Parts: sequence; C-alpha cells; structure tokens
Amino acid sequence: VQGFALLPGISRFASVYGAARWCGYEHKYAFIYTWLFAIPLMLAASAKAFFTLMINYSLPTCAISFDCYAFILSTIFLSYGALY
Repeated sequence: VQGFALLPGISRFASVYGAARWCGYEHKYAFIYTWLFAIPLMLAASAKAFFTLMINYSLPTCAISFDCYAFILSTIFLSYGALY
C-alpha cells in the first residue's frame, strides 16, 4: 500500500489510512495502524541520522543518544496522545 506514495501528491500516511478506511476500519483504528506503520520508518531514520553524526563528527555517544531517544519517545507519545 505504501508503494502508492511514489505517485505525486500521495503520502505514505494517506495511502495507508485510505486503504484501512476502504477495508472497513473505523477512523480511530485506521489512524492507529497508520502510526504503527510509520514508527519503524521513524526509528530507522533516527538511527541513520545518529550513525551519520557519529561517523562524520565523532561526537560523544551519550550526548547524541540521549537526544535521539528523547526525540523518538516524544514523537511516539505525542502521536499516541493525538488519538485521544
């Protein structure tokens, strides 16, 4: 379903949400599934950014990892909080 995002003007979020609604899921559950599909992508992007910073700038591990974890956790909590 996320492959439809290759077409201009269609996002991954919209394609998954639209497919879930088309399959008969309620709004709330379609939104939850859409975020569940997005979480691995956000984690992978954060990990890539983390390792790029570590390799290119040789910054201390603890400073960057705390910021990355704080960003990931805040994103998850805020997106989950948006459901209710």
